[in-house]
Amino acid sequence: MTELAGLTGITKQSLSLYANGGNVPPYENVKKITFVLGFPTDYFIVEDMCAAAADNTCFRSQAAATKTARKAQCIKMEYVAKMYKVLLNYFDFPILDLPDVNFDDGNNPMEADSKEMFDEIECVSKQVRKEWKLGMEPVENLQYTLESHGIIVTGLKNVDAQIDAFSQRTRLGRDVVFIVALASGEKPVERLRFDMGHELGHILLHSWDEYNEDLPKDLFSAREKQANMFACALLLPKDPFDRDIASYATDIDYYKHLKKKWRVSMQAMMYRARQMGVITGNQFSYMMCQGA
Repeated sequence: MTELAGLTGITKQSLSLYANGGNVPPYENVKKITFVLGFPTDYFIVEDMCAAAADNTCFRSQAAATKTARKAQCIKMEYVAKMYKVLLNYFDFPILDLPDVNFDDGNNPMEADSKEMFDEIECVSKQVRKEWKLGMEPVENLQYTLESHGIIVTGLKNVDAQIDAFSQRTRLGRDVVFIVALASGEKPVERLRFDMGHELGHILLHSWDEYNEDLPKDLFSAREKQANMFACALLLPKDPFDRDIASYATDIDYYKHLKKKWRVSMQAMMYRARQMGVITGNQFSYMMCQGA
């Protein structure tokens, strides 16, 4: 607000009143604001006929990114939803088609690494592959898979460095859409694929009636771990991946070879191998220290 006041010559108090609906700005001030912000004048004076409201947003970090930065991304996603709503007048997009999974995280952070949690997430990932007819081979195009089942996938550039991929539930009148936002730019495709799997994990596994920022830190961390487990289980199905790594589970160079097949990062494959019990915790730590 202070920066905008300096650039427009309008007092900060007046800008605050405009923003909060406490006063109607003179047209001359509207023109100053539109010039500085690079928005068309109609944006500020014409009623928005396309309503969209962010219902809940799931960010990766509770603390790293500022609240202002997170709020900015929420608003951007509302505009993505509005563009989607307008395009619905001209195109038939796939309807939202999410598997009805039976998952209970128990709200107990201590259970995030349990055998029971691992088995439960394995069952969910198998259900998704079965209902979406993915087979047990590497997913050819995960973005297309999500979009063909009604999830909107979009990319964001020049975002706060602390904001990674995130997902949002947005309401368009009576309809609900899920949006997965990827911090695109310099990220390798393997990382983007894992990000999409992670966000799908949140969409399917966790309650969207609880606000992410209201969760205790230990429960938030547990759900992040569950989303990572789901992404690994989805992208690296247990039986075929187990067969692939059985003979060379501790050979880092072999994971470079497998990366071409599964199109998942070496770190994610090693995490999955540790998760499945194929390698020990010490072996996993050693392999990661070797610069994998």
